[in-house]
Amino acid sequence: MVLVLLDRVLEKNNNTMPESRKYDDLNADIPTRSDRIFIKKDLWYFKTREGEDVGPFRYRSEAESNLDRFLKKLKEKTKPHYW
Repeated sequence: MVLVLLDRVLEKNNNTMPESRKYDDLNADIPTRSDRIFIKKDLWYFKTREGEDVGPFRYRSEAESNLDRFLKKLKEKTKPHYW
């Protein structure tokens, strides 16, 4: 599920970070993990920076581990490749 969402997010942005987002980390606070995870109708979700809700998960720990995997994969796919 995480990889499918990651592909959708990157596809929307042509597999690159949008120009307006390249310097976000310099200009704004990065949302904490706890700010991204929430419960709705007894099921857990996490929110991406793009505003998409990912889930549902039965347990908070599932949402947390999937958020961690999502962020790790996103970081791997968006880091510059030097040859």
